[in-house]
Amino acid sequence: MKIIDYFEAEDKEYWLKELRKCKWSGGEFLCYLLDIGEFKKLCGETTRILLLTDKGKLLSFCTYAEKDDIQDTDLTPWVGFVFTFEEYRNRGYIRKLLEHAYYLAQKDGYEYIYISTNADGLYEKYGYSFWKMMKDFHGEDSRIYRIKVAEMDYKIRELKKEEISLLNDFLYEAIFIPEGMEAPDRDILNRPELQVYVKDFYLKDSDCCLVSEKKGKVIGAVWSRIMNDYGHIDDDTPSLAISILPEYRNTGIGTALMREMFELLHKKGFGNVSLAVQKDNYALKMYEKLGFEKYSENSEEYIMIKEL
Repeated sequence: MKIIDYFEAEDKEYWLKELRKCKWSGGEFLCYLLDIGEFKKLCGETTRILLLTDKGKLLSFCTYAEKDDIQDTDLTPWVGFVFTFEEYRNRGYIRKLLEHAYYLAQKDGYEYIYISTNADGLYEKYGYSFWKMMKDFHGEDSRIYRIKVAEMDYKIRELKKEEISLLNDFLYEAIFIPEGMEAPDRDILNRPELQVYVKDFYLKDSDCCLVSEKKGKVIGAVWSRIMNDYGHIDDDTPSLAISILPEYRNTGIGTALMREMFELLHKKGFGNVSLAVQKDNYALKMYEKLGFEKYSENSEEYIMIKEL
């Protein structure tokens, strides 16, 4: 399962056919605007159509737009055209799309995201609050909801070659320590099964690493390479490792790093990415939320895969 932007999709005609299967009037209007080439003129040049897909099927979609049907306003960005096909409802797919829109707004530095709707009681469960009534371009009243976007007080960038030694520190932090057990000595990093993650990094074409930096300090890292590690699937699929310093965990930094890495790997032409995670690791829920699926398992861990 993955979210793609219609305008960046390789096969736009295919996904337009999938969009046309929507018989909701809003979806039909969206397709009409695409057909006549007026969509970005109405909603803004940087607007995205977010498609939640799974193995070639369109499950749900929404727009992340500069403008919506409230035209006479400087408010931006807007989420609109929110729809899930009936057979896929009640599975949390709208939440996935809204969370992705939130991530985009955070990355773009916006203070709020807005939704114009006639629905009452729908978007509150996703963290949105009713703000006020405004007139749409038909002159009719519309309920405006918004959600506060937390400021991203860190930046994400590629690891510099002179910083490669940091990977040993983050590899150590990535070691899962079950409750009640003591952390191992750092010399555990010398084991071949762990050195495969960091040895001679950046010498392989598949080596990629992104870090999060706050006030000049690297506080998290996600890196990937094709290697025979715990999460290895095949020689065409890179494996991931991710680590956040303890004091910065559970703040959304890991999720942001992973999403940036997905985009980077996709641009490099990879179709999937894998990882290994212990069954008791709290990070398992984050991986599932990001679209990883269980590929295989043993008594202690899962190997998971995500389509890019």
